Amino acid sequence: GTRLAIIATGTDGKRLLWIRPMDRLAAQALAGTEGATYPFWSPDGQQIGFFADRKLRKIPSAGGTVVAICEAEDGRGASWSRSGLIVFAPAAFGPLMQVSASGGTPVAATTVEQDAVSHRVPHFLPDGKRLLFYSYGSTTDVSDNGIHALDVESKKVILVAKEKSEGLYVEPGYLVFVRDENLMAQPFDAGALETTGEAVPIAEKVSFNSFRFTGAYTFSPTGLLVFQTGVAV
Repeated sequence: GTRLAIIATGTDGKRLLWIRPMDRLAAQALAGTEGATYPFWSPDGQQIGFFADRKLRKIPSAGGTVVAICEAEDGRGASWSRSGLIVFAPAAFGPLMQVSASGGTPVAATTVEQDAVSHRVPHFLPDGKRLLFYSYGSTTDVSDNGIHALDVESKKVILVAKEKSEGLYVEPGYLVFVRDENLMAQPFDAGALETTGEAVPIAEKVSFNSFRFTGAYTFSPTGLLVFQTGVAV
């Protein structure tokens, strides 16, 4: 909860991954991260993963050498488990894949029945064995669109909530998502993978990209919320 990873364009016009300590306004660009998208932290906070140049990559959070993990045509989010497994969406459509954080050949984490289905923006739950992700099908049964949960070992997938936004789990037990520009928090049983109460707004006018089902917000493990208002770009 002491540092924030963001994608920003500097005065030179280059889009890079930046790190901002939360106790001051100045941010530091990480060299070698040109064109980065969808940054995500390693569990120990020592590295940051991201997509760039059609690959899934990682870099030390203090700066250093960028390492390519595997191919990823047009990434749509990733999450890094405590066991060193990364689950990621390599393209705009298709299943989630999984790969060791040290590199290797990815294997499928989910399956899709049609090419027009997208599994994206995975987020591991605290147990490191299950995760939340968003499933969208533009030409399939739209009743299945929404936040889903995946058991990485068994590959079992269940629908958690029929929302139009990615879902994040926040301690001590909430499912957080965007609904009508409001950031909502709904009581959530992470063991049973079920919501247990009504959703309530916790922030208004949150920037949201409806084409990617992602909002400009994040939570730290300590419960700190950072969000952006305005129009998504």
